[in-house]
Amino acid sequence: MILTLILSGLALAALDDRAFELTITVRSRATTLGVDVRLGDLVDIEGADAQRVADARAVRLGTGPLPGFQRFVSVTEMRAALQRAGFDPQQLRFQGPDEVAVRVETDAVAGAELIEKGRAFLEQELAIFASDGVERQIELRQNLVDLSLPKAREDRRLEMRWPGLPQTEGNVTVQLVILVDGTRFRTIPLRYFVRVFQKVMITTRPLERGDRLSPSDFRHERQEVTALGASPVNADDRPTDWEMVRSTQPGTVLTAQNARRAELVSRDALVTIHYRRGTLQLRTLGKALEAGRRDDRIRIQNLGSERIISARVVGMNTVEILHR
Repeated sequence: MILTLILSGLALAALDDRAFELTITVRSRATTLGVDVRLGDLVDIEGADAQRVADARAVRLGTGPLPGFQRFVSVTEMRAALQRAGFDPQQLRFQGPDEVAVRVETDAVAGAELIEKGRAFLEQELAIFASDGVERQIELRQNLVDLSLPKAREDRRLEMRWPGLPQTEGNVTVQLVILVDGTRFRTIPLRYFVRVFQKVMITTRPLERGDRLSPSDFRHERQEVTALGASPVNADDRPTDWEMVRSTQPGTVLTAQNARRAELVSRDALVTIHYRRGTLQLRTLGKALEAGRRDDRIRIQNLGSERIISARVVGMNTVEILHR
């Protein structure tokens, strides 16, 4: 009987000291990097095969806690994750607490710095739409508190993007996308207001529908056009080529809502045709087969040859032949 008890004790001791593939010592508290938790962040791992130890350390245990919070990971979760990764649970020995409290390491990023990044992005994008005489001013429409962001294992990037089509005036929103180790951690909308200033034409007397503009009908003035609701008439774009489509009072800004380019050539009108090629210049008469405004391409019948040609409107009842 005594011999049996001794043998049983030796067998249990041998079982307890058998060779495990991995010995995993669980910590009571741990910190992690990035947006996911890996086993190596939470435990110490020992084993004869260095590659298997490295593989075990890299096993993912889900998403990490948000900055300022903690998450508890149990030994049961660790064992299940290792089994999914191809490790034999019977070859794993865990020691230490049954769970570990996990927090993420963080960096503080100033909200003002992110706002300036958004402004710089907006300035760069608006430069694409820049035109002579047009000035845009960017105003901030929100404040952003300082952020606590996870420290990355490899890299953390801040990217600015349009949420949709680019906006060039009025209320403008750009998206700040925070990427941690290539994974989107957070998207923050940054709101601005873009004011647009340019030289405009302002009427100096009452004008009626159909009136052609003359130099005495308007004055030039630089002002904000953000809230006009329509594109202002370009003050440098041959103003006398325009006519009124609505009656207006003095002091009205001319826009696409109340003015349009006037027809310089009417259908069936007699026109002068100019042909230029190098030093060669010819002039003849033709008949307009359609109406046109400046720079429109219209069909003209040459009265001499009766051929129908394409020509560009360049002035009152004057066209220029388009040649290659």
